[in-house]
Amino acid sequence: MKSVFASLLILGISAGSFAKAPDSLSATTLKITGRGYFRLIKDGKPVYARSLNFENLDGNLGSGGALLIPHIPSPANLNLISAKPDGTVIENQVVIGSLQIAMFDSPLAATGSQFFVSQDAPVLDAPGTNGAGTISEESKSITLQEEPPAHETSSRIQASSPPTSNHIGQATNLQPAKSVTSVVAFSEPASTNAKGIIIILHPDSKVNEQSFTLGEIADITAPNDVKSKLSSLWIGNSPLLGYQRKLDENLIELRLKGSGYDPDKLTLVVPSNSVVERLSQTVSVQDLQTAAMQAVQLVAGKATPFTVTTPITDFVAPVGTLTIAAQDVQPSAHGYFVTLEISLNSQLIGTRSMTLQPSPGAISVKPGDLVTVELKAGSAVVTVPGKVMNHAFLGQSVQVKITDVGSSPTIQEGILTAGDRVEVKL
Repeated sequence: MKSVFASLLILGISAGSFAKAPDSLSATTLKITGRGYFRLIKDGKPVYARSLNFENLDGNLGSGGALLIPHIPSPANLNLISAKPDGTVIENQVVIGSLQIAMFDSPLAATGSQFFVSQDAPVLDAPGTNGAGTISEESKSITLQEEPPAHETSSRIQASSPPTSNHIGQATNLQPAKSVTSVVAFSEPASTNAKGIIIILHPDSKVNEQSFTLGEIADITAPNDVKSKLSSLWIGNSPLLGYQRKLDENLIELRLKGSGYDPDKLTLVVPSNSVVERLSQTVSVQDLQTAAMQAVQLVAGKATPFTVTTPITDFVAPVGTLTIAAQDVQPSAHGYFVTLEISLNSQLIGTRSMTLQPSPGAISVKPGDLVTVELKAGSAVVTVPGKVMNHAFLGQSVQVKITDVGSSPTIQEGILTAGDRVEVKL
């Protein structure tokens, strides 16, 4: 220790200078010196920042409109807050939370504001441990050691690496960095929260099955084995198609407790507007009407336009391969009645029924109408009078009673080729 003290005197730094290293800092404006980022949540998504300008967001500490992770309660007077170099946040000598440092292997993407985003899960540590940067006031640093730039180049950097400042390195009998930093009495680092388990629910989750798991509705940061178990944790049944189910913190905590996890020992973030809905696809009214129209035209022919007269709505179905088939096309006094069957992956999931009538002005006949019947046998054609026995539209099959004078009445079936003419092939 004597050689360290002598080296410090050579640098013009007294032992009293180190004795004045702050036990805590004014925490209204903080920054990270060295490697890593503060963790926050904004609009339900994790964001990261190199500095904080504390503000009160609905009773919790935040910065730039984003909440800190883990949540730390905010006093009415932010000037009462102080922070220790190990990340402990204090209000009037009472610990109210702790700050953690998030580190990444790859560079983060800037959002255009003070925040950064990343698709990767961070490595979490207390400030000043395992290569994590230290916390300082915006105006001054509380560490002698300079860390690598904000972007990360490795998953871990040894905390005992020597300082890189040239004029310090040239001092006579100067000890390694770990001896110098031992002179500054920093507090014991705060432990990471439940070994870094962080669960952040999505504001809007979409699931494909009738029930959903935690991994489908949340971003989970945890060791791989723990993450796998948490991801498969059943949360509840999916809402009906076309509806949303609101997610609340009590439900998630209940499921976690049921699986042996203590919610108080991990970080759980549930946005106030968090909902889940089931992925779906929609068969529009137009698609249903087109399918019914095509089914009727196969029976009645394309000569007569039809109009759907039954009010119907869109059909909402789960994601998959949909098919629509007309299983029943029945003539009625005013048109046709059609039943459509809707199948998903070859399984029937619903039906739609509707009535189709000829469009205004369509050519049709009704029972009792008198028509001319053309009896055709090869090239020979004989015309006789007839009476219509059933409703029919242009191009449809119609039955007629032959009433030619001098012969017994007979019933023949033909095709309505005009409003007053039926063709019968013998």
